[in-house]
Amino acid sequence: MYTFISQSVEGYRTYKEKTEIPLVDQGTVWLLGTNLDSKKGSNGSGKSSLLLSIPRNLYGLLTDDDMHGKSNCILTTEYIYKKKTYKIYQFRKLTKDRKEKFIQELKDSGVTNLKTDKDSFKNSGYKIIINNKDVSKHGIPDCRKQIKDIFRITEDEFFGYVFVSPNKTNALINGTSPE
Repeated sequence: MYTFISQSVEGYRTYKEKTEIPLVDQGTVWLLGTNLDSKKGSNGSGKSSLLLSIPRNLYGLLTDDDMHGKSNCILTTEYIYKKKTYKIYQFRKLTKDRKEKFIQELKDSGVTNLKTDKDSFKNSGYKIIINNKDVSKHGIPDCRKQIKDIFRITEDEFFGYVFVSPNKTNALINGTSPE
């Protein structure tokens, strides 16, 4: 059983500043936002962005369309699985100052074995933390495989388990049959 602790976004879609959503022991989490008219079809309040940031972090790479502005996008998903605490950070186009601040934030949170040399900590990539220890592989493709190995449910199963989206209603159970 996966227990989601929190999700945070920074520089992601409508969120310029860091925004964290606590998820543990919340029961149903209702997201409220003021709907605004937009020519792009988005109402701009950020509810969908928050929901979609979890699978984007666990299953996909951030794109320029995901970023609020041209730099400093960080997604963080924290969850517990089999008595281990996982933090998956995906970051993209960090400026030198934001990268230094991010490294300091990781150190201040007690992360051990933190790899910060220029080869293992670039301006875009992942940090995979298990029980406060940096276990990140070298390079984005290896980190993507590592995430797939430690977060074992598929994206379709995730959407079925975790929430019902406006465009695709799923039973909140795992299964392939209509019931």
